[in-house]
Amino acid sequence: MIKTSPFTENKLNKQYESLNSSVPKEDIADAPQKEWALYKKLQNFYYKLGLWVARNTCVVILASILVVFVFALGLSGFTVVTDPVELWCAPHCIF
Repeated sequence: MIKTSPFTENKLNKQYESLNSSVPKEDIADAPQKEWALYKKLQNFYYKLGLWVARNTCVVILASILVVFVFALGLSGFTVVTDPVELWCAPHCIF
């Protein structure tokens, strides 16, 4: 923790207040807050998703491992082609 002198704290507080004095706090608090429908729906969706993930951690971890394993199975058919003609020419090209 950094120790500051009372003089420094007062000076910083005055600078901060002078920066924020252009808009009264009462006006900010009374300003109507518009709720966007899409924002509300996304907020609700991610809130429920977060609750579900927090309550079902084992299911989430196992499903993640399963997805990685299934994607890794795609590498079993992977072949490396090193022939430049086969790499850069169309299949029906005669060379």
